[in-house]
Amino acid sequence: MGHYTRCMDMECWKAAIILCGSCIEGILYDLLKQRESDALASKKAQRDRQSKDLLLLEKWDLNSLIEVALDLAFIGKEIRTLHDKAREYRNLIHPAREVISSYKIDEPEANNFFSVLKMLIRDAKAPREGA
Repeated sequence: MGHYTRCMDMECWKAAIILCGSCIEGILYDLLKQRESDALASKKAQRDRQSKDLLLLEKWDLNSLIEVALDLAFIGKEIRTLHDKAREYRNLIHPAREVISSYKIDEPEANNFFSVLKMLIRDAKAPREGA
């Protein structure tokens, strides 16, 4: 969390949001990787848009990681709030999206994203085999 603190101290709000988004994605991936067969069997598992084939977990986007983690009850439903906002802010890594978007990127947005990360860390349920 040291890098996040540095970003906040330097008022690098976008960098703080991107760091939190990466952590969120990593935690969700790790949770689902522990029970990959269950994740792949979920109705929410990500499929290729054209062929409709199931994608490897490593290819999933943040939206699918969130949906399947919710579907398998690895995270609480209150974290659903991160669903749309996380995806929107995560897309700001692309400079053109930030220019054409109307997203406000400031200290409150960075703090909100960090709060979601802390909620995820607090509430993530490590899956157990056979559970």
